[in-house]
Amino acid sequence: METEMIIPAAVDAIKLQELEKVPSKTVFISARLLARQFLGQDNEGLLCLSEYANFLRYLRLTTSLSLLADGQSGFGNALNTYYTAGELARSGADQMILNDQTFPAHSRQAQPPVSILDFVGKLKAAQDGLKTSSTELIVKLDGIQYYGIAGIEERLKIAAKLEAQAVVIGHLSPNLFLKLQNKISLKNIGLAQDNSLIPKTELAQAQPAFVIATNEAIENQKNEAMRFISYMEEKQNAKI
Repeated sequence: METEMIIPAAVDAIKLQELEKVPSKTVFISARLLARQFLGQDNEGLLCLSEYANFLRYLRLTTSLSLLADGQSGFGNALNTYYTAGELARSGADQMILNDQTFPAHSRQAQPPVSILDFVGKLKAAQDGLKTSSTELIVKLDGIQYYGIAGIEERLKIAAKLEAQAVVIGHLSPNLFLKLQNKISLKNIGLAQDNSLIPKTELAQAQPAFVIATNEAIENQKNEAMRFISYMEEKQNAKI
Protein backbone atom coordinates (compact mmCIF):
# COMPACT_ATOMS: atom_id res chain seq x y z
CA MET A 1 0.00 0.00 0.00
CA GLU A 2 1.30 3.47 -0.86
CA THR A 3 2.81 5.33 2.12
CA GLU A 4 0.93 8.54 1.39
CA MET A 5 -2.37 6.68 1.73
CA ILE A 6 -1.68 6.05 5.43
CA ILE A 7 -3.06 8.89 7.57
CA PRO A 8 -1.21 8.91 10.92
CA ALA A 9 -2.80 10.01 14.19
CA ALA A 10 -1.15 12.48 16.55
CA VAL A 11 -1.89 14.91 19.37
CA ASP A 12 1.35 16.77 19.99
CA ALA A 13 3.38 19.38 18.16
CA ILE A 14 6.63 17.39 18.29
CA LYS A 15 5.01 14.48 16.46
CA LEU A 16 3.52 16.86 13.89
CA GLN A 17 6.96 18.30 13.18
CA GLU A 18 8.30 14.78 12.66
CA LEU A 19 5.45 13.98 10.27
CA GLU A 20 6.23 17.04 8.16
CA LYS A 21 9.37 15.19 7.03
CA VAL A 22 7.49 12.16 5.64
CA PRO A 23 5.15 11.80 2.61
CA SER A 24 1.93 11.97 4.68
CA LYS A 25 0.28 15.36 4.26
CA THR A 26 -2.77 14.75 6.45
CA VAL A 27 -2.81 13.96 10.18
CA PHE A 28 -5.78 12.77 12.21
CA ILE A 29 -6.04 14.66 15.52
CA SER A 30 -7.53 11.80 17.50
CA ALA A 31 -9.73 12.64 20.48
CA ARG A 32 -9.05 9.14 21.76
CA LEU A 33 -5.29 9.80 21.83
CA LEU A 34 -5.94 13.14 23.51
CA ALA A 35 -8.09 11.57 26.25
CA ARG A 36 -5.44 8.92 26.87
CA GLN A 37 -2.68 11.51 27.09
CA PHE A 38 -4.39 14.08 29.31
CA LEU A 39 -7.04 12.12 31.20
CA GLY A 40 -5.31 8.75 31.40
CA GLN A 41 -8.45 7.03 30.11
CA ASP A 42 -9.08 5.40 26.73
CA ASN A 43 -12.42 7.14 26.23
CA GLU A 44 -12.77 10.19 23.98
CA GLY A 45 -16.35 10.60 25.16
CA LEU A 46 -14.94 12.20 28.33
CA LEU A 47 -13.77 15.22 26.31
CA CYS A 48 -16.07 18.16 25.67
CA LEU A 49 -16.07 20.11 22.41
CA SER A 50 -14.38 23.21 23.87
CA GLU A 51 -11.46 21.14 25.23
CA TYR A 52 -10.87 19.45 21.91
CA ALA A 53 -11.31 22.65 19.86
CA ASN A 54 -8.89 24.60 22.08
CA PHE A 55 -6.26 21.92 21.61
CA LEU A 56 -6.86 21.82 17.87
CA ARG A 57 -6.29 25.59 17.67
CA TYR A 58 -2.95 25.15 19.43
CA LEU A 59 -1.86 22.44 17.00
CA ARG A 60 -2.97 24.52 14.02
CA LEU A 61 -0.42 27.16 15.01
CA THR A 62 2.42 24.62 14.99
CA THR A 63 2.11 22.99 11.57
CA SER A 64 1.25 23.44 7.91
CA LEU A 65 0.02 19.84 7.62
CA SER A 66 -3.61 19.21 6.74
CA LEU A 67 -5.45 18.51 10.01
CA LEU A 68 -8.28 15.99 10.09
CA ALA A 69 -10.40 16.85 13.13
CA ASP A 70 -12.28 14.30 15.21
CA GLY A 71 -15.89 15.49 15.24
CA GLN A 72 -16.87 12.23 16.95
CA SER A 73 -20.67 11.83 16.82
CA GLY A 74 -21.21 15.58 16.72
CA PHE A 75 -21.07 15.92 20.53
CA GLY A 76 -24.84 15.38 20.73
CA ASN A 77 -27.87 15.85 18.51
CA ALA A 78 -28.14 17.52 15.10
CA LEU A 79 -27.99 21.03 16.60
CA ASN A 80 -24.85 20.11 18.56
CA THR A 81 -23.40 18.70 15.34
CA TYR A 82 -24.03 21.99 13.55
CA TYR A 83 -22.10 23.91 16.23
CA THR A 84 -19.38 21.26 16.35
CA ALA A 85 -18.72 21.57 12.62
CA GLY A 86 -18.52 25.36 12.78
CA GLU A 87 -16.29 25.35 15.86
CA LEU A 88 -13.82 22.84 14.44
CA ALA A 89 -13.65 24.74 11.16
CA ARG A 90 -12.88 27.97 13.06
CA SER A 91 -10.26 26.07 15.07
CA GLY A 92 -8.29 25.23 11.94
CA ALA A 93 -9.61 21.87 10.75
CA ASP A 94 -9.01 21.20 7.06
CA GLN A 95 -11.28 18.17 7.26
CA MET A 96 -13.68 16.84 9.88
CA ILE A 97 -14.81 13.29 10.60
CA LEU A 98 -18.38 12.69 11.74
CA ASN A 99 -19.24 9.17 12.89
CA ASP A 100 -22.68 7.55 13.09
CA GLN A 101 -22.51 6.37 16.71
CA THR A 102 -24.94 7.51 19.36
CA PHE A 103 -23.43 10.17 21.64
CA PRO A 104 -20.98 9.89 23.32
CA ALA A 105 -18.81 8.11 20.74
CA HIS A 106 -16.25 5.50 21.72
CA SER A 107 -13.46 4.12 19.54
CA ARG A 108 -12.48 1.16 21.73
CA GLN A 109 -16.01 -0.14 22.30
CA ALA A 110 -18.38 0.93 19.55
CA GLN A 111 -21.61 2.59 20.61
CA PRO A 112 -24.81 1.58 18.78
CA PRO A 113 -25.38 3.64 15.61
CA VAL A 114 -28.02 6.32 15.26
CA SER A 115 -31.03 5.65 13.07
CA ILE A 116 -30.95 6.40 9.35
CA LEU A 117 -33.14 9.47 9.96
CA ASP A 118 -30.79 10.83 12.62
CA PHE A 119 -27.79 9.95 10.46
CA VAL A 120 -29.14 12.06 7.61
CA GLY A 121 -30.04 14.89 10.00
CA LYS A 122 -26.58 15.03 11.52
CA LEU A 123 -24.87 14.83 8.15
CA LYS A 124 -26.92 17.76 6.83
CA ALA A 125 -26.36 19.72 10.06
CA ALA A 126 -22.59 19.27 9.75
CA GLN A 127 -22.69 20.41 6.13
CA ASP A 128 -24.64 23.52 7.14
CA GLY A 129 -22.11 24.23 9.87
CA LEU A 130 -19.27 24.07 7.34
CA LYS A 131 -20.91 26.18 4.62
CA THR A 132 -18.90 29.33 5.29
CA SER A 133 -15.57 27.45 5.50
CA SER A 134 -13.37 25.34 3.24
CA THR A 135 -13.40 22.44 5.70
CA GLU A 136 -14.38 19.14 4.11
CA LEU A 137 -16.71 16.61 5.71
CA ILE A 138 -15.80 12.94 6.00
CA VAL A 139 -18.43 10.46 7.18
CA LYS A 140 -17.35 7.54 9.37
CA LEU A 141 -19.49 4.42 9.57
CA ASP A 142 -18.83 2.72 12.90
CA GLY A 143 -21.80 0.40 13.23
CA ILE A 144 -20.93 -2.62 11.09
CA GLN A 145 -21.37 -4.93 14.10
CA TYR A 146 -24.95 -3.64 14.40
CA TYR A 147 -26.22 -3.10 10.86
CA GLY A 148 -23.90 -5.40 8.91
CA ILE A 149 -22.67 -5.00 5.35
CA ALA A 150 -26.19 -4.29 4.06
CA GLY A 151 -26.34 -1.33 6.44
CA ILE A 152 -22.93 -0.16 5.24
CA GLU A 153 -24.19 -0.22 1.65
CA GLU A 154 -27.31 1.74 2.57
CA ARG A 155 -25.37 4.44 4.38
CA LEU A 156 -22.78 4.65 1.62
CA LYS A 157 -25.58 5.50 -0.81
CA ILE A 158 -26.89 8.19 1.53
CA ALA A 159 -23.44 9.73 2.00
CA ALA A 160 -22.94 9.78 -1.77
CA LYS A 161 -26.35 11.36 -2.35
CA LEU A 162 -25.61 14.06 0.22
CA GLU A 163 -22.18 14.64 -1.38
CA ALA A 164 -19.93 13.86 1.58
CA GLN A 165 -16.30 14.35 0.50
CA ALA A 166 -15.27 10.87 1.69
CA VAL A 167 -16.44 7.88 3.72
CA VAL A 168 -14.49 5.89 6.30
CA ILE A 169 -15.47 2.52 7.73
CA GLY A 170 -14.36 1.88 11.31
CA HIS A 171 -14.40 -0.88 13.94
CA LEU A 172 -13.33 -3.52 11.44
CA SER A 173 -11.86 -6.74 12.78
CA PRO A 174 -9.79 -8.78 10.28
CA ASN A 175 -12.75 -11.15 9.90
CA LEU A 176 -15.23 -8.34 9.21
CA PHE A 177 -12.74 -6.78 6.82
CA LEU A 178 -12.57 -9.94 4.72
CA LYS A 179 -16.38 -10.16 4.58
CA LEU A 180 -16.62 -6.50 3.59
CA GLN A 181 -13.91 -6.83 0.95
CA ASN A 182 -15.83 -9.69 -0.68
CA LYS A 183 -18.98 -7.55 -0.95
CA ILE A 184 -17.84 -3.97 -1.54
CA SER A 185 -15.06 -2.33 -3.55
CA LEU A 186 -12.94 -0.32 -1.12
CA LYS A 187 -11.02 1.70 -3.71
CA ASN A 188 -13.03 4.87 -2.97
CA ILE A 189 -13.52 4.18 0.74
CA GLY A 190 -11.21 4.84 3.68
CA LEU A 191 -10.63 2.47 6.59
CA ALA A 192 -10.05 3.37 10.23
CA GLN A 193 -7.87 0.99 12.23
CA ASP A 194 -9.27 1.85 15.65
CA ASN A 195 -8.31 -1.38 17.40
CA SER A 196 -7.59 -4.53 15.39
CA LEU A 197 -4.77 -4.33 12.88
CA ILE A 198 -5.59 -5.65 9.41
CA PRO A 199 -2.55 -7.36 7.82
CA LYS A 200 -0.70 -5.10 5.35
CA THR A 201 -0.86 -7.71 2.60
CA GLU A 202 -4.66 -7.77 2.81
CA LEU A 203 -4.84 -3.96 2.89
CA ALA A 204 -2.64 -3.77 -0.20
CA GLN A 205 -4.90 -6.20 -2.01
CA ALA A 206 -8.06 -4.29 -1.11
CA GLN A 207 -6.52 -0.91 -2.09
CA PRO A 208 -8.70 1.34 0.09
CA ALA A 209 -8.63 5.08 -0.60
CA PHE A 210 -6.70 5.64 2.65
CA VAL A 211 -6.18 4.16 6.11
CA ILE A 212 -6.35 6.13 9.37
CA ALA A 213 -3.76 4.47 11.59
CA THR A 214 -5.03 5.27 15.09
CA ASN A 215 -4.12 1.84 16.46
CA GLU A 216 -0.46 2.32 15.57
CA ALA A 217 -0.41 5.68 17.38
CA ILE A 218 -2.01 4.07 20.46
CA GLU A 219 0.68 1.39 20.54
CA ASN A 220 3.42 4.02 20.17
CA GLN A 221 1.86 6.02 23.00
CA LYS A 222 1.86 2.91 25.23
CA ASN A 223 5.50 2.18 24.42
CA GLU A 224 6.55 5.76 25.16
CA ALA A 225 4.74 5.62 28.51
CA MET A 226 6.48 2.35 29.42
CA ARG A 227 9.88 3.80 28.47
CA PHE A 228 9.21 6.83 30.67
CA ILE A 229 8.18 4.63 33.61
CA SER A 230 11.32 2.52 33.20
CA TYR A 231 13.48 5.65 33.05
CA MET A 232 11.93 7.04 36.26
CA GLU A 233 12.34 3.69 38.04
CA GLU A 234 16.01 3.52 37.03
CA LYS A 235 16.52 7.09 38.21
CA GLN A 236 14.84 6.34 41.52
CA ASN A 237 16.86 3.15 42.05
CA ALA A 238 20.08 5.04 41.36
CA LYS A 239 19.32 7.31 44.33
CA ILE A 240 18.85 4.40 46.72
